[in-house]
Amino acid sequence: NSGTISGNHADNGKGGGIFCTYKNAENITKAELNFNAGTISTNTAIDGAGIYIDRQTINCLDNGSVMEITSNTASNDGGGIYISNGGSLVMDACNIASNSAVRGGGICIQEGTFNIADGLIKSNTSSAEGGGLYVSNSTGATVTVSGGKFSANNASAGGGICVSGARLEMHDGVIEKNSAGIGGGFFLTKNAVMDFGNGIIRNNTAAAGGISQSFKTGYQAEASKLIGMGGGIYLDTGTSLNFTEENIKPYDLAPSWEKVENADFYEVEFQG
Repeated sequence: NSGTISGNHADNGKGGGIFCTYKNAENITKAELNFNAGTISTNTAIDGAGIYIDRQTINCLDNGSVMEITSNTASNDGGGIYISNGGSLVMDACNIASNSAVRGGGICIQEGTFNIADGLIKSNTSSAEGGGLYVSNSTGATVTVSGGKFSANNASAGGGICVSGARLEMHDGVIEKNSAGIGGGFFLTKNAVMDFGNGIIRNNTAAAGGISQSFKTGYQAEASKLIGMGGGIYLDTGTSLNFTEENIKPYDLAPSWEKVENADFYEVEFQG
């Protein structure tokens, strides 16, 4: 329920603060760890400087206190948290801030799941992709954003979130004030898919410019038809962005979008 894990280094390269795994050969039962409060800070590792999760589940619970995962540094992936091999992170209350890595300054997910209902992912940095969150898919990485905030994160691509070959569903939440060379808010690549139902994507910036247009839901974008380098969202070749629920702010259909049959035609506006 409380405590501090700080200033540790992982000699084996994984999990500077916490390393959580499952080994069938040793008949170790899969674990589910619950965090209600405490601090994991200033730890270092190659992957998962704060926490490394392998085939396990970690829940950051809302019990009136907030878990802090801050100022951890990974020389490779996952400054705050690294998830692999079907691991899972459920986040109801947690601050993941000021962590750094090559990919996934805040969180890196390789073949795992992440569900965020509340919490703050702020001021994390990546030298490559996914300042706040990096998601890669080999066997089924999935992300569901139904609340929380990604703010002031920075990367070369995908300041807030980078999705590579995986699927992301956004039902609510705020993506704001993130920055990158391309894709200030989101960067989608390698056939990634994003389903956008609701939420706020605002005041994100990309070094080479951005897009500020309005799009009807029920339409699907092709990356080659978008202009600029995506202040809010950048779609790489072969990726898609689908609108799935009713949103406010009705505007006209942007001409760069193609109709998807049998879809509902609500409207949404992106700015910045």
